[in-house]
Amino acid sequence: FSIGGKLYVGGGYASGTQYNSFYEYDPTTNIWTAKANIPITCYGGAFFVINGKGYIVCGNSSLGFSPFVYMYDPGTNIWTPKNNFGGVGRMNTIGFSLNGKGYVFAGFIGGSTCVKDMWEYDAVADSWTQKANAPGVVRNGPTALVINNQAYVGMGGDVNGVSSYSDIYRFDPVAN
Repeated sequence: FSIGGKLYVGGGYASGTQYNSFYEYDPTTNIWTAKANIPITCYGGAFFVINGKGYIVCGNSSLGFSPFVYMYDPGTNIWTPKNNFGGVGRMNTIGFSLNGKGYVFAGFIGGSTCVKDMWEYDAVADSWTQKANAPGVVRNGPTALVINNQAYVGMGGDVNGVSSYSDIYRFDPVAN
């Protein structure tokens, strides 16, 4: 995610090892700076930004597909746990922000099961609400982008990596 013109990146998986390291990149100085580690090792989670704070949701962790939610404050360099994700823990999901709310869409929940559900996070209430499911098939590794307060979600593939999808759906948060 990005906040204040800086890029934040962390977690990950390589050669059988899960990571919780977290870094800030400043493009004006071309410098990477180590920040406070994410409180849990993870990869494949969703990220979004609300009111200048970054959120990481779910992902594959040392605890499995966790429903965890952590908020990062770049001003204090502190991670704060928030109420757990409202749906089933997952990985290969996507997050985005619209109108001061965070959203998590689709992903892999284990076994041979993917989902196409949409969840909205209210940071003020620290609560999750399920929204309308996207049309189309369930998907692993979707993508999302936001234009004019509307989200466009879709693409990704099946759980086995055999099929790739090219469909895109517009999500209107007001009309749900």
